[in-house]
Amino acid sequence: MGADADDSEMLENTIAEAATAAGVLGCEMADIAGTIDDVRRLAHSQTIRFTAVGNDVSAIVSANELIRAGAQETAAAARDTRDRVEESLNAAVAHIEAGLAAVGGSLDEALAATNEIAQVALQTRIVALNASVEAAHAGSEGSSFAVVAAAVRDLAQQIQGSSKTIAAKLAALTATVRALASRDEATQAGERTAGLRASVGRALDDFHEQFDAVAKRIEDVAASADRSVADCARVDASVRSMAAEVSSIEKSIETAARKSENLLGVSERLIEVTASSGAQTDDTPFIECALAVAAELSLLLEEALARNEITPDALFDERYAPIALTDPPQHLTRFVALTDRLFPPTQESVLEWSERVTFCAAVDRNGFLPTHNLKYSKPQTADVAWNTANCRNRRLFQDRAGLAAGRNVKPFLVQTYRRDMGGGNFAILKEVDAPITVGRRHWGNLRLAFRPTRL
Repeated sequence: MGADADDSEMLENTIAEAATAAGVLGCEMADIAGTIDDVRRLAHSQTIRFTAVGNDVSAIVSANELIRAGAQETAAAARDTRDRVEESLNAAVAHIEAGLAAVGGSLDEALAATNEIAQVALQTRIVALNASVEAAHAGSEGSSFAVVAAAVRDLAQQIQGSSKTIAAKLAALTATVRALASRDEATQAGERTAGLRASVGRALDDFHEQFDAVAKRIEDVAASADRSVADCARVDASVRSMAAEVSSIEKSIETAARKSENLLGVSERLIEVTASSGAQTDDTPFIECALAVAAELSLLLEEALARNEITPDALFDERYAPIALTDPPQHLTRFVALTDRLFPPTQESVLEWSERVTFCAAVDRNGFLPTHNLKYSKPQTADVAWNTANCRNRRLFQDRAGLAAGRNVKPFLVQTYRRDMGGGNFAILKEVDAPITVGRRHWGNLRLAFRPTRL
């Protein structure tokens, strides 16, 4: 008998050691899994950001291509205008003897052609403004393109101003011609011809000077647009390459996350197997407590149902009505008032039972936690980080641990995970989940979380 007792004690000690080792492994794996998940989320956000920047840069490329096209159109219009103005002015001189009225008509045509440059320049300014907006969307990456777009916009504005100056001079010349035409018929034809030739000569000189300035600015616009398109194309290719690399890294991280969760599940299964063997482990007291509390809460709900304090439909309500202006979001169901009245005395007593207990609260099948411990049921404030840590009641916890806890139908479930305490702070916790039933119907689970011991 003594040998059997010694063997039994040795086996129990071995199981206890295995349970402790499994618990330590679970804590380490939970920490690793949480860290991998943080990196995964960061990689995902970077993928989104790179993709967005790539789209912005593509938009800048498109805008600068429009600027380049506008500059080319402006140059073509300017060349056409110069030819038409020269032709009109020459026609004016040639037709002096035919009558000043015909000269006036030709100048009108020249003025209309010159106005076309101003219209094209206006369109170029609008395109440049759009490029500035796209560059602003790209943030710091688009700062260099914003400078180019601003320069293009200023040049286009100068072109428009010069075109208006040319138009003004042609208008003045037209007025002069019409004044000459209205003079008394007794005025000598030679005098009119000499005056007109002088006016036309001055107009040609002014036109050539202004046109040369406009042509130079058009060349500057085209050159700036060409450089900007080339720079944007290089940046676009680089950004999209980086986005592809980050996306590849994200996929690798997701694979690592799945594997780490699988290992975490193995460690949790080891804890459950050792606990179910009957051997006393570090988790045994918490498992027994969770089972007892779950049974007590089950009885409270059954008695409330028997007294008609709530209907079955209301007790198993799954319509989670959002509470306005809550962050993180909180919800209400038709059974919240009942759990607020029945659950606190039992749940609060567990906090006093052991200082290692972090929280003790019941959730329904979908991870909805209606009534939390009082210290986690504070009214929300404008501080989201504070709310995350202190306003945990009325919340839907549908993460891995939350859903597993709500849907567990085994006698008990042991989990290990990182808990978000708000403000970037996390805590490694172990948790026992024990089913709460009303009659034979599964209502949810009791979640009893506690700080693990670590080697």
